[in-house]
Amino acid sequence: MEQSDLVGLDLALDIAEVLYSDLDRTVGPHPLLRDKVKAGKLGMKTGEGFRKWTPEQADAVRSRLSRFLAEQARAQKQSAARAGERTA
Repeated sequence: MEQSDLVGLDLALDIAEVLYSDLDRTVGPHPLLRDKVKAGKLGMKTGEGFRKWTPEQADAVRSRLSRFLAEQARAQKQSAARAGERTA
């Protein structure tokens, strides 16, 4: 749910409407998701989605995600470099 709030419930709804029929037996997006979007509760960008978000809380999640992605990119780069050393 945090990920949905991060990207925006409107985007999560769009994805559900397009992909769910190909990925799942679910008829469509959950009615709760539709209700939240209809009410303008789109996640972090509006301050409320599945939960309420202060700007500081939203920034903390974004920072945590950025750090994680940077760490993963560094690890992947180091792994590729090691693999290149072994084949050289």
